[in-house]
Amino acid sequence: MPTTPTAPTAPTCVFGNHEVTLNWTAPTNGGSTINGYNFQKKIAGQADSTYILVLEGGSTASSGVATKYTAKGLTNGVSYVFRVAAKNSIGLGPWSPGSLPVVPSNIPGRPDAPICLSGNGQVTLNWVAPETNIAFGGAPITDYIIQRKFDGSVTYATVADGVSSATTYTNTGLTNSSRYVYRIAAVNASGVGMWSIDSLPVTPGTTPGAPTGLSVVPGVGSVTLSWVAPANGGAAITDYVFQKKLAGQPDSSFASTPDISISLSPPSSRIQGLTKGTSYVFRVAAVNVRGTSPYSANSAAVAPK
Repeated sequence: MPTTPTAPTAPTCVFGNHEVTLNWTAPTNGGSTINGYNFQKKIAGQADSTYILVLEGGSTASSGVATKYTAKGLTNGVSYVFRVAAKNSIGLGPWSPGSLPVVPSNIPGRPDAPICLSGNGQVTLNWVAPETNIAFGGAPITDYIIQRKFDGSVTYATVADGVSSATTYTNTGLTNSSRYVYRIAAVNASGVGMWSIDSLPVTPGTTPGAPTGLSVVPGVGSVTLSWVAPANGGAAITDYVFQKKLAGQPDSSFASTPDISISLSPPSSRIQGLTKGTSYVFRVAAVNVRGTSPYSANSAAVAPK
């Protein structure tokens, strides 16, 4: 003779935003096809007498087949316990054991635009975690998704940054002098939050390389220097600086010397105020917005006329 179904297994629960999805295995049907399930919920920690009906008659499946139901309209930040019972033509079977407590939560809030600091072939991003996450019943942030694009492009690409809740990240392997834009989104167990506002464009780069090919032509109480401009490091060279020493002295004797009539293209400059017949050695370094390059190799010794 048919009987009511047996008790299902305790449901396993996956939380979302104002909802919880229950999964369980259908019980033995008691000899009569299962035609529905009843669901109950209670606040975690309360007595079983406080269970209330969530749904009656929902979700059917054959015996032994996993089933699923999503309870909606829940309060984020509140811990719930659920149980389920199967029905057939004979009646309602016993309730399953209660689930483990589960807390629905919303997705994280929207972060502010990341602050970007450029370096040599890299950009370091810093941002503030969204404040709305916990305040509105959210789960802790477990990761941030970082995306970048070239300035002026509409297509973002996700940066392979691993999984981290840290609010700083250094994106390496970039092309100096290219302009990048970044955005981020926070992730918790409920999903991915809104994308931040775009960062300001940022251009990775470094100081220029050392000038090469330094040559010196003597003049009356002066010399004219010329050299080959180095790679600019991703930012335009805006100036050059010069040092001189007396021939035969160690490099520790080099001292800065002013120049006049500097030309950036082709690079050259004139050094005045030198002593006729005294041999000097010179070196030059390039400057951009990121700083000063290493100095060139020393010039040959030259004596002004």
